[in-house]
Amino acid sequence: MNTTTSRKLATKKTTLNAAHFIVARQASLARRAAFVSSMAFAFFIAFVLSILFALALLSAPVSAFTLVTGDAQLNATLLYYEPIPAAPGSLLDVFIQIENTGQTARQVVVEFIDNDPFSINNLLDKIRTVEFIPAQEKFLVKYKVKVSKDAVPGTNYIKIQYSIENGKNAQTASLPIDIQSKAVSLVVENVIVEPEVLIPGSIGSLTFTLKNAALLKINEGTVKLDLDDVDIVPIGSTNQQRYTDVQAQETRIFVFKLAPSPSMTPGVYKIPIILNFTDQQGKGYSASELLGVRVGAKPDVSVAVDDVTTMNGIGDVLIKVTNKGIGEIKFVTLQLQDSAAYILLSGSAERYVGNIDSDDYKTARIKIDVQSSDVEIPLTITYLDALNTPYTAETVLKFKANIESGKGRNTGTILLVIIVVVIIGIVLWHRKRKAQSSK
Repeated sequence: MNTTTSRKLATKKTTLNAAHFIVARQASLARRAAFVSSMAFAFFIAFVLSILFALALLSAPVSAFTLVTGDAQLNATLLYYEPIPAAPGSLLDVFIQIENTGQTARQVVVEFIDNDPFSINNLLDKIRTVEFIPAQEKFLVKYKVKVSKDAVPGTNYIKIQYSIENGKNAQTASLPIDIQSKAVSLVVENVIVEPEVLIPGSIGSLTFTLKNAALLKINEGTVKLDLDDVDIVPIGSTNQQRYTDVQAQETRIFVFKLAPSPSMTPGVYKIPIILNFTDQQGKGYSASELLGVRVGAKPDVSVAVDDVTTMNGIGDVLIKVTNKGIGEIKFVTLQLQDSAAYILLSGSAERYVGNIDSDDYKTARIKIDVQSSDVEIPLTITYLDALNTPYTAETVLKFKANIESGKGRNTGTILLVIIVVVIIGIVLWHRKRKAQSSK
């Protein structure tokens, strides 16, 4: 091979090596660029997600707040308010539920905090004190609240502060109320439930007025009660009614016959009202309002003497309290009154019985010194029904007591012992005589 050929081959080899190097270098740079690009995209996505998460936390409405202290755990929840929706310058009935999901809470203080546009209507109702709320029990607080005439439509918040043991570990709750301008909405007014507390298995009525507070006529629409989540059925009609040609500022009255199920648990229930309508320009609107109904019945409670044992003038009396009604009764307390027929020997005159479920009973035992054979024990019973309505009743427990019954039992026992001893003596004497005769 000559020198010229050798040089050409060397030059070609050098050129190929350089090309390979350039290609490899470009591939490496491309990989680096792709890696940097993917990392930047990942950081961008994480940044966007973190911002969205923070905004979600800031914008989430709060309607229930929890106070945890010691063994008590209180939750404040807005049950409902009326009229719905709230309007500037109106007066609201606001119902707030305080629930204790922990141990017994004592000296519970609930205070309404004025917070624009809401203020308490009567300053005497601003602070409510509950002596105690037992574990797993609820307490309903009602406030009459004024809405400022300058209130801005939208979601606004009332504030309450609640604590236990007269101010310990106070917690403030902000509860949402929707305010709508009278000029742009239908307003549900004058809600009447008859009877005020619907009785399970019986027929009641729900009546309310629907006012066209808009400036335009409403061509047609429907009013529907959403009963899916409550054990209540409409009677005599469906749960939806239609209407047409409602002029501006005109009102219409709607009446629904309702019957709670016979097995429905007493309590406060929410019923959404769904409104659909079109104005005179054919524009459609939809809104959902909320009202509350109470379901329950007057308690049927009996108090009687279940058992009496007397000995030497000392009586052991078992008092039985029976709940014959359809709902639970709570905080049952017996207060024994003075009587010449007995003297209380143990414990205090006040006996706390507790809560009694429907078709159930509880007992309280007392020990007395019987002063008469015809014993009368006057007492007062107090309790709350499932809706926290207080009840008080007076009764007199009567029973016969044998003051000498204890002595009679002792005499009977002695007599029995004497008879046994005599029989044993006769048997022994007879055996001894028979043995002597056989000799």
